Amino acid sequence: MNAMTLFERLAELPLSIERHEFVGLSEHFPPNFERLTTEVHLHGKGECGKGEDVTYSSREQRAHRELSLALAGEWSVSSFSEHLERLDLYPEAPEHEVNLNYRRWAYESAALDLALRQAGLSLPKCLERTASPFEFVVSMRADRSSLPRLKTLSEIASNLHFKLDLTDAFDEEFVQSLARLDRVATVDLKGAYVGTVVDTPADSAVYGRVLKGLPDCLLEDPGLTADSEELFAGAWHRVSWDVPIHSVADVEALVHAPGAINVKPSRSGSLRNLCSLYEYLNARNIPMYGGGQFELGVGRRQIQLLASLFHPHAPNDVAPGRFNHWPMREAPLAGPLGPRPCGTGFDRELD
Repeated sequence: MNAMTLFERLAELPLSIERHEFVGLSEHFPPNFERLTTEVHLHGKGECGKGEDVTYSSREQRAHRELSLALAGEWSVSSFSEHLERLDLYPEAPEHEVNLNYRRWAYESAALDLALRQAGLSLPKCLERTASPFEFVVSMRADRSSLPRLKTLSEIASNLHFKLDLTDAFDEEFVQSLARLDRVATVDLKGAYVGTVVDTPADSAVYGRVLKGLPDCLLEDPGLTADSEELFAGAWHRVSWDVPIHSVADVEALVHAPGAINVKPSRSGSLRNLCSLYEYLNARNIPMYGGGQFELGVGRRQIQLLASLFHPHAPNDVAPGRFNHWPMREAPLAGPLGPRPCGTGFDRELD
């Protein structure tokens, strides 16, 4: 008899929804960035399940909070997911950079959280997996102004590593400064974005500089051109993918075998897609790590719990939110962090 798949362990959990509400979250970050997200709260049988919409557009976040959706009823996790397929979660034309899976994940994760709480189960218990202490990296945009921050954090937290976004600052001198820190786990080349404010065209000279100067780090999402393909020949084991990956089909479509996959639940959208992706990568021994989307609420704790269940010993971009502030309001933490799952639901305690 075949063992149950991950999704099969979740699919038939009963789910009773009586009402829902939206809770807007916002934080300001210098010099002039306001991050908005929206928590979806599903209520039923005296319990509340939560998920978080990580769409980056502030306009879309505000529009989400005005939606009127038919969610109440008696469901299973699987039938509710099928119901979501029939709903228009973006009744107005979204801005071009909106990933439609982001909002879908908010409802899928809230439904799972509520179903688990109503059943008196935690996610680890339901999946029959052990939540382990998980490692994390701190993600930031890397330029010369960030060097003091990197150095200070490296001195305070002796085992802390970083995931850095590529910028124009990556000349020979800057790369050498990063090499001396010896703390860079991943450089996000951002070459796979198209039509967004963070598009970063492929630059083989910069890629070569990073490949040579930071020989132990992963390079995420390179832009593929004839020059860059030639450059990475023999080094594809150092290339990881994030933006193109929503499902197993996207991994199978990669031209070169991946060195690692950044598994972001919000990109997968549905629990079925996410579970299939975990199983596919695990069966083929493809390394994976978790990634965040600048969550402000429950979404960050949920991806931390997933990291502790599926890839605890990886450069997970799931650092506690305190690292988004500089100077830090609280003392820094260094991984690995304990899983600390709550008694029921899809959540973990705050650090």
